[in-house]
Amino acid sequence: MKIVSSVLLVCAAVIFCSCRPVHEVPRPDIDKISAEGSVVFTRPAQFTPFFGTYSLSAFIEIVYEQAYRNEAGQLVVEVGIRNRGPVSWTDWHRKAPQQLTLNTRCNFYRGNRVASPMVYSTNRQKVVIRRGETYAYKVVCPVQDAQNYQVVLGD
Repeated sequence: MKIVSSVLLVCAAVIFCSCRPVHEVPRPDIDKISAEGSVVFTRPAQFTPFFGTYSLSAFIEIVYEQAYRNEAGQLVVEVGIRNRGPVSWTDWHRKAPQQLTLNTRCNFYRGNRVASPMVYSTNRQKVVIRRGETYAYKVVCPVQDAQNYQVVLGD
């Protein structure tokens, strides 16, 4: 009985010593972040590099993108998102979805996206686009200090 309790005590000590409340995450490369565009796609969980990609950029095209100030001095962002269906030769083996569901959000920055802090981020908005249709995504930043933005389209 003493051996079992000492083994359990040692196992518990090993487990508790190996647990860390803070996990260090490597900082992203500033050059990579500054090279990102104003509309970015996140990679979905169904990524297969050998048999074609399920990346949203293979199905979605940005028809138009514009940013301007409204009469109240707020930054307004409009993006036309079109579901064009698969166009890559690697997607011949699977049936294209009739509609795509996107989770979209827009982050607003005081100045440059790399150097300045984020001043406002919209809630995630679910957008459903049928094949061949174009969705007009429009968002207004209530913070008047916003000068830059980045629209994130995800799965």
